Amino acid sequence: SPKHASSLVGVSGTATTLAAMYLKLTEYSGQKVQNTVLTLDNIRSLMQDLFLPLEKRLLIPGVPENRGDIIPFGCIILEAFMTRYGFNSIRVSDTDSLEGFLKLANK
Repeated sequence: SPKHASSLVGVSGTATTLAAMYLKLTEYSGQKVQNTVLTLDNIRSLMQDLFLPLEKRLLIPGVPENRGDIIPFGCIILEAFMTRYGFNSIRVSDTDSLEGFLKLANK
């Protein structure tokens, strides 16, 4: 159960997009996004901008054209999950769990 986890790591497009928005990146950088910590308050603040019309949403630094239409929904789900399970922050990773498993396997 997520209730027993001590920390939360986001590897999805939602988490990386929110980190890019938080960092106000005009060009995506996985290195800059890597290990960004977003608080629940940060996410709620970013969420306010995501309810603009799509044309205006796409002008927000960090929102890529191919995610502008779906990022509000991902943000709602992430905020609800964090609230439901009591997480106050999420660490963002530009790499996914498969990469971590591969590193462990090569030890």
